[in-house]
Amino acid sequence: LGLVAAWFGKSLGFLFQGRIFLAGTSLLYLVFALALLGWIPFQIPLSLRNRMARWGSGGIFGAVAAGITIGFLAAPCVGPVIASLLIYVIQSQDLAQGFFLLLAFGLGMGSLFLVMGGMYNLVSSWGGKMTLWIKRLLALLMVLAALYYGRIALQQFFPTLNLKSSVDSSDHFWRTDPAQAFQE
Repeated sequence: LGLVAAWFGKSLGFLFQGRIFLAGTSLLYLVFALALLGWIPFQIPLSLRNRMARWGSGGIFGAVAAGITIGFLAAPCVGPVIASLLIYVIQSQDLAQGFFLLLAFGLGMGSLFLVMGGMYNLVSSWGGKMTLWIKRLLALLMVLAALYYGRIALQQFFPTLNLKSSVDSSDHFWRTDPAQAFQE
């Protein structure tokens, strides 16, 4: 991601600011929140579940498959940190620095998962009620994120719509010049 961000520069940032991307992000957060609450059941097809169970049985391939799976699960949590790193890399446009910043971040995240895996037995003994409340809290946070991104997308689709924001919707919402943005 660091190499891609440094290579594309500002054009990658504009993709993430687009109203369709923001509306899709809002919808995704809402769907995942409803899935956490159990209102939308997500079931991986049985054949794929069986294949994934064999992958995780051991070896390097199993470790890589587990890492990719955890990466998708952790994406909403680490997204803001990665976004800020990518913005920094886009501005610097230094390929080596972009690569090593994201590599260091990935190694740091990996060490956290090693610690969590080592403490699994302790945490698993706490029981199901705590897990249920954690899922509900995470679902609430995802609904709040969906509302936030949805409001921004609505402001971009309908600039005349007044959503009680501190941003003047008559002017362009996104700023491309950092000096002008900081001044405002």
